[in-house]
Amino acid sequence: NFSGNISGPVLADRLTLTFSFQNEHSENGDNLLAFTPTGLLNSAVTQPATTESYTARATAQLSPNNVLHSSLTWGNTRSENNNVGGFGLPEQSHTATRDDFNFQLKETAILSRSFNNEARFRYIEVTSQNLPFLDALHIDVTGAFRSGGSPNNQESTRTDYEFGNLVMYTGNRWSLRFGFDGVYVKEQSDFRNNFNGTFTFDTLEDYIARIPSQYEVTLGTPSIEVSQWETGS
Repeated sequence: NFSGNISGPVLADRLTLTFSFQNEHSENGDNLLAFTPTGLLNSAVTQPATTESYTARATAQLSPNNVLHSSLTWGNTRSENNNVGGFGLPEQSHTATRDDFNFQLKETAILSRSFNNEARFRYIEVTSQNLPFLDALHIDVTGAFRSGGSPNNQESTRTDYEFGNLVMYTGNRWSLRFGFDGVYVKEQSDFRNNFNGTFTFDTLEDYIARIPSQYEVTLGTPSIEVSQWETGS
């Protein structure tokens, strides 16, 4: 795990920048102990995971009465060899990833001795994915092994646009705040979990004899797209 941060003025009394980063790598351990038609499998399994993020911030003094704040953040997480271990064979693995992107702007202005104004905008995008190592039928033999492709297969992206404006009045006897907020959300998803189907066998002998106790498969349209507006004043 390592991280760093640097901050300081670029233009005296006009522009300040900050940059930070963080990276973390870990490896979890598990044990593969499966009973297959060809014999016993017993081995160690590692499941590496990485998380990294980068952030840049800026504060700009546009004028004596106007300040602009901005920030940009990108992050990524990735884990591998998921579902491997126990009865799960290496071909069962899937890789999980997530990307986060966040951009923000905020401008504050002193309009007079009594009035301040704050305008805001933010853009957020989050993408997540579970990608199987093998695109094939899933086999589950109870108490023995799991083989074939992983049933976890999905991808989704969510995008948020947020904006708003706030006026603040401060008088001798009264303080008032009035403004509006708006959020537009768009989400796309593609869920193909168990679209290849799963055969379940109660025992290893049933698997050798090709006598499954259950077959399950997901059908239909895997993709969907939705959007939504939210406003407040």
